[in-house]
Amino acid sequence: MEFEALSKKPEPHELYYPATSLIELEGVIVKEVRRRNLGEIPKQAVDGLDFIVYGGKINVDLPVGDDLKLIYKVFKLGWRDIYDATLYATAKRLEAKALSLDAAFKAFLKECDLDHEILITLEEL
Repeated sequence: MEFEALSKKPEPHELYYPATSLIELEGVIVKEVRRRNLGEIPKQAVDGLDFIVYGGKINVDLPVGDDLKLIYKVFKLGWRDIYDATLYATAKRLEAKALSLDAAFKAFLKECDLDHEILITLEEL
């Protein structure tokens, strides 16, 4: 994803990022750096993380206790990715759309008769 595109987002959109998902982001970055046998983490990845947390364009959202109820419901229905469930619970609580490329998760939500339309792609933003 181009960070320039986020910084030039249309003003009516307010962007949120679940704080819990920062751990997943760090893991993805480290995994990709190792997979590609890079000697160090690329500056673009470091800058991207800093942009999310400190850039002032994205609100890092802290979890609340009620999120756990929905996260657990999604798990009881069979989904096993805590970060997907957290993203969904955060979006539901904030009554916001969630940016996701995970078509399987969206299909799972639909199959379980949950609000799958809350997940959108970058193009739908």
